Amino acid sequence: MRICRIIHVLPSNEQPGGGLVPYYLAKYIPEPTLYITRRVDGTRPMSAHVELATLEFRDTTTPTALRPAIFGPAKRSGLARFWTQARMLAHMISSDSKFFLFALRRMARFQPDLVICGSLKRLHYGIAAKYLFRAKLILSLHNTTETAALSNLWLLRLLVKIPDRIVVVSKEIGRQLLPFVADEKIRVSSTGVDLEEFVNRHESRKKQLVTVGAFKWKKGYVYLLEAARLVFNKYPDYRLIIVGDGEERGEIIKHIERLGLTEHVTLKGIVTQEEVVNTLNDSRIFVMASLHEGLPKALLEAIACGTPAVITDGCNAEDIIEQTGLMVPAEDSQALAGAIVALLEETVRWEKCSQNGPAVARRYDWRAVAARDYDTYRELFPETYGRNDIRRTACESQ
Repeated sequence: MRICRIIHVLPSNEQPGGGLVPYYLAKYIPEPTLYITRRVDGTRPMSAHVELATLEFRDTTTPTALRPAIFGPAKRSGLARFWTQARMLAHMISSDSKFFLFALRRMARFQPDLVICGSLKRLHYGIAAKYLFRAKLILSLHNTTETAALSNLWLLRLLVKIPDRIVVVSKEIGRQLLPFVADEKIRVSSTGVDLEEFVNRHESRKKQLVTVGAFKWKKGYVYLLEAARLVFNKYPDYRLIIVGDGEERGEIIKHIERLGLTEHVTLKGIVTQEEVVNTLNDSRIFVMASLHEGLPKALLEAIACGTPAVITDGCNAEDIIEQTGLMVPAEDSQALAGAIVALLEETVRWEKCSQNGPAVARRYDWRAVAARDYDTYRELFPETYGRNDIRRTACESQ
């Protein structure tokens, strides 16, 4: 099986936590792989069976003006909805036409049996490969923003029926896909965690909260900062450490200043994975105020370090948080603050959540995730891989 992965980002100095799911899947699935992605400095080394093809281009995000129509409640109709479809299609084509042609040339040379697209934004790459090279196609979805987009964009609803399988990182995303895709095409996997890197060092914790994530609107930083203000009113000696960066940095800084939190909030920016581990081990509570997630990798990394978590229901991590922290409704700063205070005050609960974290995280070891996804890939090639030939040991032994 020759696998091609088309991904928008590769783990690098610029984004140490970006693109870890396809990176680890490529690492632990022992098949010849072409990995097509954006060129950045300081990328992680690839395994010997992985060929890296990169092109320098600017990967643009969805324009702010289009977000309410694409990701919000489906209220638009008629001409307004048609106009949104046209603008979104024009944005997709114009923003990456050079990369699209580059990817097609590399795939023509590689002749993949299976193409895996990392998001709806790259789905047209896989569709082209499916018909040009007669490859099987898998779409990988990691966020509920993508199912929200399907509710609003009829063009995407047509295209999403084309892949042979759709792999999602949580049951909730799979449930949200059911109106658009046949149930037999959907496979639930997960994101994962490197348990050799993210460990609980059992050190004394500082009086600080921590969050890790890109500075994007869907991460809910406005609600997090408002919750932090309420917490600091009761615990003025605590701080909030924010690890990450992105397009919303300016707005986040303005909001920090408006709330008078300059002395209480530290923006650490992009840091190494080692420093992320250090910060998680230093912190009392991990907080995530996201409006939309699939299954947050940062949450798995936090609990692997023994850091109890307070998250929103937008994170789709009910099975994880049940033993490792507390969950509150998204867009509710008061509930978020109340849960943080509860964990700070209930020492027994905090200790239990901290102890449970590493054991829960072990269910999401990257090798196990890769083995599960590898089974899905081989389903598509029954003439090559018999039902009993799962080769799971090959994934787990690397």
